[in-house]
Amino acid sequence: MIIGRMGQQPMHIADANVDPQHAVLRKTAEGVYQIEDNDSTKGIFIFGMRIKRKTVKAETPILLGTFRTSVQQLLQDASSVDLSA
Repeated sequence: MIIGRMGQQPMHIADANVDPQHAVLRKTAEGVYQIEDNDSTKGIFIFGMRIKRKTVKAETPILLGTFRTSVQQLLQDASSVDLSA
């Protein structure tokens, strides 16, 4: 699932600090989630550290630029999106 500001993607975020295609969220075969920075301008931060790719739990706080969210919150907003790789 692509996360960003572009309207035609599954997870649209209307925040000027989020790039049009800011990040990619995937569910792995093990049932955990992986978030990857898509070369965004403002980055992805988890526990205060900028990451390129990270395996996270559903409740882990994620900062996309200055937009605060979590995998759990993203999944609630995009419940019909298939995250299988």
